[in-house]
Amino acid sequence: GFDIILAGSVLIKNAVGIGVVIAVFYTVSGPILTLVSFSIVIKLCSSFTTVLGFNDVTECLNGTTKTINYLNAFLILSAFMFFIIVVLLIISANTVI
Repeated sequence: GFDIILAGSVLIKNAVGIGVVIAVFYTVSGPILTLVSFSIVIKLCSSFTTVLGFNDVTECLNGTTKTINYLNAFLILSAFMFFIIVVLLIISANTVI
């Protein structure tokens, strides 16, 4: 009797954990794709301004691209840390039971 309740609670806990991981993935994938596409567009604009000879604008756009890449890396790192925390919570709850 108690084993069935215990197995059911572990199953529900694991399903909720996987649901959280999937939700985080879908929540973070939109801004990551937006930042990557924005970075590519800025890089293309930078290459066009290089051809036209606007060196100051080119340097500004290259700096903006670097900043967007840092922001993207921070977003990916934050999502990865949250994923690790959820996985550790799932694993630690399995060892307690």
